[in-house]
Amino acid sequence: MPGTTNGVNGHAGSGSALCSIDEFTSQTFDYVIIGGGTAGLVVAARLSENSDVHVGVIEAGKDLMDDPQVYTPGLYPTLIGREKYDWCFQSEPVPTAGNKTYSMPRGRLLGGSSGINYLMYVRGSKGDYNGWADLGNKGWG
Repeated sequence: MPGTTNGVNGHAGSGSALCSIDEFTSQTFDYVIIGGGTAGLVVAARLSENSDVHVGVIEAGKDLMDDPQVYTPGLYPTLIGREKYDWCFQSEPVPTAGNKTYSMPRGRLLGGSSGINYLMYVRGSKGDYNGWADLGNKGWG
């Protein structure tokens, strides 16, 4: 496995960030995060800020960060509908659309759906951030 360390903000964790299933299951964790998408990895990073906490992350997809089709923005359309990258979910038939089904792409790789989203993000509404500030999170407004 690569020599990447786990942890946050460049602080080395207790071992390799990527390991075999056998190695993973031989360890004891305080927390196990299911899903290595952006939310799961943020939760794991925050929990691991405490050096006394041992955090494991389980991700069904592979680490494809070195795959040019993942890190090249212009190639993102080629990932959709390919089982290596996408779970290939389909909607139920939609009666008001002539029973048509729709593709519902979801990332099947470390990073989750952020790995197949064209390197885009959607900023939250100003009202959401101001609401958080009103609740006492002054830096969010």
